[in-house]
Amino acid sequence: MIPTIYSNKPLARIVIVGLLPCLNALFWLSFVSNGWIAMYSMHFICMLIFPIFVYGIRYISNNIRDTVEYMKSFDLAMCIYVALFTSAIGTLSLLLLLEISKANPTLNLIKIEDIKEGLYKQGIIKDPTHGLGLFALFSGIYFSLVNPVIEELFWRSFLYKELFTSLGYRGETHLEHGCVLNEIGDNYMDFLLIREQSIHIFDKYSDVESGQKNIVGIGLIDITCSVLYSLYHFFVLIHFFSLSFSTLSTISLAIAGWVLLYISKRFHIMYSIYIHIGMDLSIILFSLLTMI
Repeated sequence: MIPTIYSNKPLARIVIVGLLPCLNALFWLSFVSNGWIAMYSMHFICMLIFPIFVYGIRYISNNIRDTVEYMKSFDLAMCIYVALFTSAIGTLSLLLLLEISKANPTLNLIKIEDIKEGLYKQGIIKDPTHGLGLFALFSGIYFSLVNPVIEELFWRSFLYKELFTSLGYRGETHLEHGCVLNEIGDNYMDFLLIREQSIHIFDKYSDVESGQKNIVGIGLIDITCSVLYSLYHFFVLIHFFSLSFSTLSTISLAIAGWVLLYISKRFHIMYSIYIHIGMDLSIILFSLLTMI
């Protein structure tokens, strides 16, 4: 894998872009201890400025074009319904884990005191004995509404497209569904036309010119994107939770990331955004119920 990345410059570039949020969280939280810079730099540096530096203006122009196109399918009522339903499940799950932790401290899952201490060390709250301030609440709401759009439409969609093309999956036809990969354009949903075709790790494709059958790791790209999506959360969670909880949460988020990709393929990417909003809102609701 390492020689492949080293010899494939497009693949190396997108892997660096994919790992940058991890390095960003590691630097600002572990070495500088500034939670605010870590939060906002993830968006403005890792998911906007640095990709523009690497890929040029097409990164922002293509993503804006895609966003405008996808927002035509935005349904406010459906967004509210799905987000509230998802956030209710997420909040109840976190509250349940909190109660389990209180009943059995040896599990070392969630401790409000550890969370507050971590927030204090990162400069997010002024005193570990007090709750969240107004700016923290504002930031929580901002990240609940803006983060899903930036992560799903700007960062992860671009990551998916670049992984796809950097591995050379062009000029091949899916043996079962007849989708020609080199007819796929820049639009993210064009890439997700494979939504009707593949939930497997590998699929059989036939080269258009030679007729040679090839194995294409479409599902492997899904898994890679999901792992990169979840991995940076570990370097955030470890400052507020135990190692075991941070690890389990990161694995759970990788699975959630794969599910969101699957939902985008089977339905529409807007549903992934609705669910993502609900997942982020559950953290805000949990914080309001336990730390105010």
